[in-house]
Amino acid sequence: MSEKNRDVFLRVFDPSLPKKERVATIGSVFFASGHDPKVWEGGWYFDTARAQQAANAATPVKEWWVGGSAPILVLQGTEDVVAVPENSERLAKEFPDRVRLIQIPNSGHAMLPEQPDLIASTMVTNLQP
Repeated sequence: MSEKNRDVFLRVFDPSLPKKERVATIGSVFFASGHDPKVWEGGWYFDTARAQQAANAATPVKEWWVGGSAPILVLQGTEDVVAVPENSERLAKEFPDRVRLIQIPNSGHAMLPEQPDLIASTMVTNLQP
């Protein structure tokens, strides 16, 4: 995530932001262009977000990057600015025998409300034995 996007990302977790500004910020961080961020307006747990951010900052990437030894299916939003596509591409190149990368077009980090049918069909197709 770029430094600019990180600053905007952190504003999402500021409960003092006016509602309209919060929704706009959520849209700019989590949603691809053309999707309505209002579906993510509520349900945020700011204390949990702070704890997650602290855990993330305290845990070196090398401790979780390899993801164990099991196969990994990565669904990647092509417009994600939080978990950027370059990271999943790097993971797939580093572990080609374990990682299957499927790009989900016209979606950001909020893939589920943006592309629910495509995600569901992709999961069913790729998780069948």
